[in-house]
This record gives sequence, structure tokens and C-alpha cells, in this order.
Amino acid sequence: MLRKSKLEFIREQGYTAEDDRLYGALMLQPRIVAAASAAGIVTQQPWVFAALGIALAGSMMTPSPAARRFSAGFGGGVALVTAAVLAAGMTQAAWVLEAAIVMSLVSVLVRRFCVPAYVYRLLTARNSRARFCSSPAVSSSKPSMPAISFSSTIASSSTDLKPSDASS
Repeated sequence: MLRKSKLEFIREQGYTAEDDRLYGALMLQPRIVAAASAAGIVTQQPWVFAALGIALAGSMMTPSPAARRFSAGFGGGVALVTAAVLAAGMTQAAWVLEAAIVMSLVSVLVRRFCVPAYVYRLLTARNSRARFCSSPAVSSSKPSMPAISFSSTIASSSTDLKPSDASS
């Protein structure tokens, strides 16, 4: 029996199987990426992030679900941009990108929540809600502002123009 968070992670990646071995296999790539990212952050060498970006771009070509491929492409793109920024000598911008990489990896490794996979689900969902993902961080999130109904706003307005008022 899988823990709920592991099962949600598997579904978030686009898989439907409930297998502990699948979870272990899915978590292997983030662990390797975390090790490579740590090496790149410590050394501040652009080639480390470039190699990571190329490897992640290559993993987009695997027969994985679309959410998994999108996540790999997203991570690869961020790694390649980080490599370019480091090569250009823009250290502070590199720190910001490296911090984003670290936060994303911590989210995957600790919380079992993949931000790029969730973004993919948001972009492909019909109702702009993530399908197949019932993570508490996702399903319990509510918009900070209440939904506004234009018909109720117009009907309750005290300054509505009536046809007779418009002509005068």
C-alpha cells in the first residue's frame, strides 16, 4: 500500500499505476538532478548546468507521460539559462535561478510535489484546475479574492443608467 503523497506524486507525473517501484524510479531523476545542481551551485561552473540542461532535454524524448516530459523540459530550460547567465558573468541573476532550482527540487524531494508537472496540468486542464492531482497544497488552495459576478455587480449598482436617463 502506497502512502497518499507517493500515490499523488505518481498521478501528478501522468501515471496511473500504483506501484512502489514506479515511485522509486520516478524519484531517481530528481535525486540525480539535485546532486548535479549541488555540484553546479558549489562550483559556479556553467558547463555543469549546461550538461544538466542537455541531459534533461534528452529525457524529454522518452516515452513518458506528457507531464513528466514537460517537467524535464522545464528543468532543462532553467538549467540551460542558468548556464548562459553564469557564462555571461551575471552572478546575481545566476543566484536567483539557482535558488529557484533548489526550491523546486526541495518541493519534489521533500513534499513530493512537482511544480512543473502541476503547471502542465493547469495549462492543459479545461477548467484551469489540475486534473489527476489532489494534493492538499493544490486542492485546498482557494483564490485570495472572491469570484466577481458581473451580472450581480451591475444589478446591485445604484448608478445604473436606464434607457430614459441615457437620452437626457
